[in-house]
Amino acid sequence: MDCIKTHKKFLGLYLILMLLCYISEYYGSTYFYILKPFLVTSLLAYYVVKSRPQSRLIIVGLIFALLGDVFLLIPYDDMFLMGLSSFLVMHFFYILYFRMQRLDTKPFQWLVFVAILTIGFLSYTLFKPYLGKLSMPVSLYILVICYMVSSAVLRNTELNGYWMVVTGAFLFLVSDFLLAYRKFVDDSFLNSEAVLITYAFAQLFIVLGLLENNKLKP
Repeated sequence: MDCIKTHKKFLGLYLILMLLCYISEYYGSTYFYILKPFLVTSLLAYYVVKSRPQSRLIIVGLIFALLGDVFLLIPYDDMFLMGLSSFLVMHFFYILYFRMQRLDTKPFQWLVFVAILTIGFLSYTLFKPYLGKLSMPVSLYILVICYMVSSAVLRNTELNGYWMVVTGAFLFLVSDFLLAYRKFVDDSFLNSEAVLITYAFAQLFIVLGLLENNKLKP
């Protein structure tokens, strides 16, 4: 609740932006192509303004997330690969930052780590028959995103915002699974708005969690 109070003005604006993105995508409006990049742009700007100290790792990671958003808006296979590569780099910078926050790892964290790797392996097994020439980059991406989520889980649990970051990381995994399933297996599965909402909340929870995690719990 304290986090909501602290960031309530930004949260209000961000949720309005999410709603506009949702509506514009649902109705196939060209405004979606303008609005979507502003999700990460707003998070990047908010992080730069509010974070003390700032992490260049997170800033650069968000810049690559923005690039990934732009590339994925362009409906060509080459642009999909560019978007995939951009988010791969984003995960790499997130991982570097999360690893800096490791302390003594608790048993439940290792159990979650094993569960994440299992999810990644099962996801790749599911997608493999449909990937074709994208098999190698997608398999690498699955490995890296699973490592990113694991790195989020294996952080110091005493950090404020720990569970927000973990929730955001898992939502990222869900969003990417939905995107991949719709692209490679069945494009009628759920809808593209589900990918948008899970992704938008994933980045939001990660950034807000990081803004909180400089403080230790009382």
